[in-house]
Formats: sequence, structure tokens, C-alpha cells
Amino acid sequence: AYDCMTGKDRKALDSLYLASTTLPFADRLNAGIVATALNMKEAGVSNADFSACMKAGTTAAISALESIEAGKKDSVLVVASEQRRTKMATMFEMFFGDGAAALLFGKDDVIAEFKGSYSVSCDFIDHYKGSGKEFDYGWEERWQRDIGYGKIIPEAIAGFLTKTGMKIEEFDKVIYPCYFGGTHKGIAKKLGIDKEKAQNNMHAVCGDTGTAHPFVMFVAALEEAKPGDKLLLASFGQGCDVMAFEVTD
Repeated sequence: AYDCMTGKDRKALDSLYLASTTLPFADRLNAGIVATALNMKEAGVSNADFSACMKAGTTAAISALESIEAGKKDSVLVVASEQRRTKMATMFEMFFGDGAAALLFGKDDVIAEFKGSYSVSCDFIDHYKGSGKEFDYGWEERWQRDIGYGKIIPEAIAGFLTKTGMKIEEFDKVIYPCYFGGTHKGIAKKLGIDKEKAQNNMHAVCGDTGTAHPFVMFVAALEEAKPGDKLLLASFGQGCDVMAFEVTD
């Protein structure tokens, strides 16, 4: 969040949204802690926590963008962050990573213009963590791969394309999390995406960082993007959010 706000006026922020499934407090506004660390103003601000599923970060981003489009807010900082604990000797220990990313949404000095979104919401259980429990409980890998990532992400992206009339060929990068390497490639093949246009899942770099991971991948794509590039971003977790952006000059 500090890095994201470098050179920006923190007092001008209307809201801070914090997304995570590993928030430290159950009854305390975690976003308020980040806002205090940033020395944000307190009056006229509505901060909020987004949690309970891995697509909470993109859901927070869509909420921020819709409030800006509606003219209710001018500047919203969305932060996604995870510190994911696992049992020893489980597959999750090999797949999970800690990480965070922050995106500032507003109308001034825009580096990537929002072009629309589409969401699918379903109670698909690939894993869960009960109230008061320390670790996730995961279902079988094939269920997660084939019926989860491999089915829900392509269906959501197809729904976005139908809604907007855009074509997958228009996008220079398609960004979606999936820590199963073969399934990540399979999704690209199913959607007809050229290999080089599918953003690296970054699993070898940092593991899967949960709610932060779509943003981590998106930031990596932005760092290499050129003016005019179109980026398609999708998340995963009890459904899928799909968002489109076009890089500006």
C-alpha cells in the first residue's frame, strides 16, 4: 500500500478495501489498521474488509470501480494480502505462498482504463476453512483442477466475451490464477489463447498467494505492457470475476 501510494495524496482517498482470507481479526476492521498505517483521513471515508473466498480481491476491485463510475467516490485503494498457513506434508505446503498487492482506482493519471466486468458466483468447494480453524481442508486435486479451475474460469471468460461483444484475440495478455501448470495451459487451449498471451502463473516465483494472486499477476503484466495493450484479468474462488483493461499512454 505504501509503494502504491508513492507520490499520491493519501488524504484524498475516499476508501480503502482490504481483501484476505487470513485477516488477523474477526471483530475489528482490518482495513482500518492499514488506513491508520497510511495516515488516511477518518472523516468522510468508508473502509471495508472483503473476505471468505479467493476472489475477494477482484470483488473489492469491481466494487471500487462501480462506486467511482457512479460518481460516489473519486479514489479507492484496494489491497489484497495473504499469509496462508498449511499442515505439514500436505500438497498445500508445496503450492501456497504469502504475498500482497495494491491497486489504486480513480479518474486521474490512469495507466489502465477499465473496460468492463462479468462475474460468476457459485458455491463450488475446492477447499474450505471452518470458523476458528487454523488450516484449510482441501478436496481431491482432480476436483479442483477439472471441475474448478478448468471449468469455471473458461465459462466466466466466455460469459464476459458474450456480454461485451469482445473477442479473445483482442487481448494481449490473459491473466488468471491456477497453480496446476497443466490445467493453466489447458485453460489457454480451451479459450484459444496463444501460449505467449497467457500470463505466467508465477507459481515458481511465489506460490499461490490467494486473494492477492490475480493482482500479483496483473501487476507483473502491467510492468511489461505497452500503450494500447488490452489485458483480461480473471480470479477464482466460489466463482470467478472477469475484468478488462486497456493500457493508456
